[in-house]
Amino acid sequence: MARSEADHLADVLEAIDTISMYTRKGRKAFDKDPMQREAVAARLIQISQSVKNA
Repeated sequence: MARSEADHLADVLEAIDTISMYTRKGRKAFDKDPMQREAVAARLIQISQSVKNA
């Protein structure tokens, strides 16, 4: 069953919320933590895939 545009939008919104949580401690903490940067990059990829598939 194909996913609806609303499902893809929900994925985007969830990824945005997660990125917000990951970056809550500020830019300096983000710059110092490579795992945090990789996690944000993965969520940005998820957003681009969701938009592409919508």
